[in-house]
Amino acid sequence: ELEQDTSFDKATVTDNMKTTVQRDNAPIAGLFAFSEIKKADTVKVTFNGPVAESYPVQGVAATVRIVTAP
Repeated sequence: ELEQDTSFDKATVTDNMKTTVQRDNAPIAGLFAFSEIKKADTVKVTFNGPVAESYPVQGVAATVRIVTAP
């Protein structure tokens, strides 16, 4: 869903060895594995570098933050 602080409502996101996964509701700050992201989760992505201006936008993730989980 496109929100006030969101630039894109859909994206094709690629990860690499530098991409980190974080979780908003984690009791302890830390990094998480991509396998912890589930189909119904809402995530916010910070891109690393430029993005392809197609629809949906395409880019490499610097950070994937899990905002909500079912």
